[in-house]
Amino acid sequence: MKKDNSKRKRAYLFLALASFTLILLSVSLASAVFWSCFNKGQTINYCNPAVQDRTCTTTLCKYCMSTFNSTGSCYNQGNWMSCNGLPASEQDCSSGSGGVDSSPPTINLISPNENQIFIERSVPFSFTLNEKSDVYYLDNINGRGRWSRVCSGCSSINQKRSFAEGFNDLTLRAKDSMGNLAYKDFKFFVDSKKPRINKAEPKKGFASSAFYVQFTEANPKDLMLHYGNSESGFNEKTLNIESDCARGTRDKYDCSTQVDLENYDGEIMEYWFHLTDIANSEAESKHQFLTVDTTFPVVESMTYTVTGNKVLFVTRVTEQNFADVSYIDQSELRPRWRKMCSKLTNFICEKTLTLRSGTHDLTVQVNDKAGNSVGEAIFISIP
Repeated sequence: MKKDNSKRKRAYLFLALASFTLILLSVSLASAVFWSCFNKGQTINYCNPAVQDRTCTTTLCKYCMSTFNSTGSCYNQGNWMSCNGLPASEQDCSSGSGGVDSSPPTINLISPNENQIFIERSVPFSFTLNEKSDVYYLDNINGRGRWSRVCSGCSSINQKRSFAEGFNDLTLRAKDSMGNLAYKDFKFFVDSKKPRINKAEPKKGFASSAFYVQFTEANPKDLMLHYGNSESGFNEKTLNIESDCARGTRDKYDCSTQVDLENYDGEIMEYWFHLTDIANSEAESKHQFLTVDTTFPVVESMTYTVTGNKVLFVTRVTEQNFADVSYIDQSELRPRWRKMCSKLTNFICEKTLTLRSGTHDLTVQVNDKAGNSVGEAIFISIP
């Protein structure tokens, strides 16, 4: 009797395990099924040789499938009860599809728009699909070939995502349940950092015609110099960022320009720079007030006397805003500017230079405080 009871228990256990296995199999079948439609005359090839192939004999045939083998172009049957249990959105299939969804998803990108500019790194990211798909995106500039997941089995998305500062070039990829792929390329700009003007020159004193500005901005659009006064009027000049500026490290730009200030000579003039980036963010330099001097120094006379290796220079200058008289000897191994005089005595600069033997190619230059200058080349031979 004990042996019979033992056999009976083992039989019950076997039946329980078999039932559990069938439940697992049923769940597995239910999780991977789909309806496939065929037109009249199309043949349905089954991967299992024990299952006979069939031909659709009506206008439209609808079959439940579990998988499709693209290599063998064949199908594995699905559980009809599982297919009937699919949600309403998955009960239909495309007429004449040949049994397989061979059409890629259709991507309708709502945001960002092509070449749109955003002032925040958190960008509205929105799209719709005509069928549920797994969606990824690739950063074609900084992504290093890696696809980033957006959503799985989704038909739409409406969220915000953080993207890199500056120009963004992305590719969206959607893959449906049958492995069909669709791609969408799109480009946009992120400019969340406001432009900054670091310095502008001249800062004080005098102005002649030359102006300089340094700013920091990754995506500059317009740079303008405003100058003038209420007496003679205000003017403006637009700088060409490509030709008037040099880009350095960390998005720093150094820009130089010249304007004709002849109408303001002898007057006090106001000037400032105005910068705009591609996101229309603005920056403005400090307003400076300077005396305009566009008149060049007048050299009344310049003489020199050579005694041995000594050369005496006597230069007579007329200049209201005198700065200095300087010279450079181009025959030196490392030529550099040196001052002869930083002030005049009765309009005269007198200086004795000691030069080595040989020929000397000198340039003597008279400068005023506004940056105006005149020079003269002199060749001197020392025995």
